[in-house]
Amino acid sequence: MPRSLCDRLADVLSALDKAERFGRRDRSDDVVVAAILHELTVVGEAVSVLLRDDPDLLERRPDIPWRGIVGMRNRLVHEYENVEPAYVWGTVDDDLQPLRLAVDSERDRLACA
Repeated sequence: MPRSLCDRLADVLSALDKAERFGRRDRSDDVVVAAILHELTVVGEAVSVLLRDDPDLLERRPDIPWRGIVGMRNRLVHEYENVEPAYVWGTVDDDLQPLRLAVDSERDRLACA
């Protein structure tokens, strides 16, 4: 059974919660870094599916770099050896909250439970 837009938005929120929580831990811990990378990959994959299933999202929320989020996922998966820690920490520190607000707005628009 295909997953709904609400399910995918919930996936993004869950991954954001975990990434933010892990981001408050010891950033020199390889396990913490691996956990954050995984959650950012989940965010990117869920956003990729959201864009496929609801391309109007780009127009409704042009303030969010949706394609950049998918691009980050692709970079984490396919170019993992070139990912700089500062790139990851910048995302955790600066980019998760605006995405959370956009996802919450979309969940409200869709009347997700």
